[in-house]
Amino acid sequence: MRPSLHFAKMMFGRQLVIGAEIGVERAENALVILTEWGEVLKLFLIEKEISFEQRIRERLEGAEDRYSLILKPSIEASRDFQNSSLDFVYIDANHSSESCYQDIIAWYPKLKSGGIICGHDFGKDMADDSVKQAVVQFFNENNIELNIEDTDWWGVKRV
Repeated sequence: MRPSLHFAKMMFGRQLVIGAEIGVERAENALVILTEWGEVLKLFLIEKEISFEQRIRERLEGAEDRYSLILKPSIEASRDFQNSSLDFVYIDANHSSESCYQDIIAWYPKLKSGGIICGHDFGKDMADDSVKQAVVQFFNENNIELNIEDTDWWGVKRV
């Protein structure tokens, strides 16, 4: 499991957790999350590419009662969630600086106090380090402690 999600799992323990993964693509990460967390997790999968639906459903066969697939762009999907309704949000969608920043802005209010905003591709060999720029900007603007391990990043919502 990716480091930020391992942190979240350790933090929440065995309590019921509601999370969202933004950018699912092949559902490789979603499968690991659902397998590792087991029955205590309800996971919302947000994917804008409708063409990935069949592959996602096939990969996650048998876990249908623990996830919901939402085939919409990230920002549009975020409007379907109430503020303070999620325990964690994992962002791994569009890697441009602007898109990543907008995803963080859209999903951060959806977290409960003590929830975890996290994602992937921080400092990954990308020419412009766009994910890193977006994450650092948002965390600095909101005075959130930034944690980094490998290419994962995360912070805890304290408000």
